[in-house]
Amino acid sequence: MEKPRAGKQRKWLIGLLMLIAVSALADAQSVYSRLRSLSFHKVEEYFFTAAPCTFAVNIEGIPPSDVTLYMNAIPDNVELLSIRKETYIPPAESSMGYGTHVVIVVRFSKSGAYRLFAADLQVKEGYFKVPFEVVHVYENTQVLKPELSVRFDSPSFPKQREMRLSAGEHVLYTVYIKYAADVQDLAWNIPENSLFKELRRYPVLDADAPKMNFSLDEVPVASFDWQPLFTGTHRLPPVEIVATAYNGSRSIVDFPSYTLTVLQAAEVEEESEEKISAFPEAFAAPDKQQPLSNSVEISDEDIQRLLELHKKERLSLPFLSRATVMRQEAELGLGLPAGRAEPSVPLFVILVVLVCITGLLSVFLFVIHRFPLALLCVIALVLLGMGAIINGHNVRTDYALFTGGEVLPIPEKDLSRGFSLQRGSVVRIVKQTDSWLYIVFNDTYGWVLKENIILIR
Repeated sequence: MEKPRAGKQRKWLIGLLMLIAVSALADAQSVYSRLRSLSFHKVEEYFFTAAPCTFAVNIEGIPPSDVTLYMNAIPDNVELLSIRKETYIPPAESSMGYGTHVVIVVRFSKSGAYRLFAADLQVKEGYFKVPFEVVHVYENTQVLKPELSVRFDSPSFPKQREMRLSAGEHVLYTVYIKYAADVQDLAWNIPENSLFKELRRYPVLDADAPKMNFSLDEVPVASFDWQPLFTGTHRLPPVEIVATAYNGSRSIVDFPSYTLTVLQAAEVEEESEEKISAFPEAFAAPDKQQPLSNSVEISDEDIQRLLELHKKERLSLPFLSRATVMRQEAELGLGLPAGRAEPSVPLFVILVVLVCITGLLSVFLFVIHRFPLALLCVIALVLLGMGAIINGHNVRTDYALFTGGEVLPIPEKDLSRGFSLQRGSVVRIVKQTDSWLYIVFNDTYGWVLKENIILIR
């Protein structure tokens, strides 16, 4: 009776051993599968050049004492900073015990896409290759500059840098910015031979808008409506945006260049009431200031008196004459703004003479080896030369008195709507044709007939 019982026990023992062996094999296979599926992932949301960049991987169920990691090769433009192991505590719902948290810190010297060579992982179960995910490295925020882009709102309008359209066609576009901490200011010059209007400003321009962190997203700044009125080749009107970079520097951001070819002139139609009300805004400065209205009737004699005062001011020395004060008092008395001081012709002549004398004196002092005095003369020569160049440019710039009439967006008499400018205003002449002058008053540009302008000489 004992033999059958002993044989039965042996069978149970063999079955138990087989069960233990199968369970151990399954566990080993599970560990092997988990180790084979490991990969390093980046820790920071964005990687930047010249900054520590971290990769990490969690190895569950294997303590740090059983883990060894090797980095046998490093790609170009990558520097290995450190490798460290830490105890990994799994989440409460995990059935795995404590494991190993491996951290690798590197630094990239150039921007671009990278995949590091796989690391060698050694555990009791053997050797494994642990790959790295592909990452994109961006320029360090300390050297990253804000960038502008343009999106056209018309679905049918082409998006390439060289475009074709008909005269009078509306071009609706929005300016976007990225890589900027904030946007400080927005301005533009009214383009000639066209209508231009700001449609919308976005929250990024608000004074209380929060600082922006690094992001790849483009943020809208403002939307515009531009309508070229004549055939020819035009450039999309540039918008000047002052933005702060992540390093705190502030600058005007470069506006992307778009070339538009206008193929044919559109037929001029009577504007609707809505367009008429919006038309004067095409000539308003970005700060929405309206032109001064006539508070005093300015006669031809007043214009002539202002002209004489301007000429007298040009022919006098600043700080030694009351010409500027007299002219400004006359302007204020006529309801005109007190304009800038006229450039002084005698001052320009004196500066030129001093430049010649200082130049000759510098040469003489160098010849007789009086180098300290010669150096002082050279410094004085440079300063006087800069003053002469600036003053000479101002003297050569054409300024004039506006005697009346309308300022038009295009040089055509038949245009029914224009921009009124106060008689006696001082305007700067930008260019001219046979019968027309293109002028600027403050930040407002437009065409006027030559007969409505008196040059200040």
